Amino acid sequence: MKKLFILSALVLLSSATMLFAASPNMQEGKWEITMAMKVEGVPFPMPPMKYTQCFTKEDVKDGNKTLPTGSDKKKDNCEVKDVKASSNSTTWKMVCKDGTTGNGEITYKGSSYTSTMTLVSKDGGKTVNNIKAKRLGDCK
Repeated sequence: MKKLFILSALVLLSSATMLFAASPNMQEGKWEITMAMKVEGVPFPMPPMKYTQCFTKEDVKDGNKTLPTGSDKKKDNCEVKDVKASSNSTTWKMVCKDGTTGNGEITYKGSSYTSTMTLVSKDGGKTVNNIKAKRLGDCK
């Protein structure tokens, strides 16, 4: 179960970093990011992962730096397709070499953002990852 959580988190995070063609509608500063994962068929919820991260003006301008990166190995195993990006939102689809497919979206609102990604494994298992983030203030 823990392996599935880590794999899903890496797929989500490594894929998200390849998406941003435009600078997102996001403020620089210290952010609290919470990621929750729901696995179909698992009767109990997995605890969310919560952490803080400081984003500089350069990070926000780049867009790719607004979410943490996953492993380079996972990036090589999945291809992100059909990316549609604007300053307020990005949507995408992905296909992985192991047969996993997925789609996702992220919506920026200046001092917060939300993201959802759905993954379906080749055996039909479904995982939904949700990220909620909010700006806490300036970096110190």
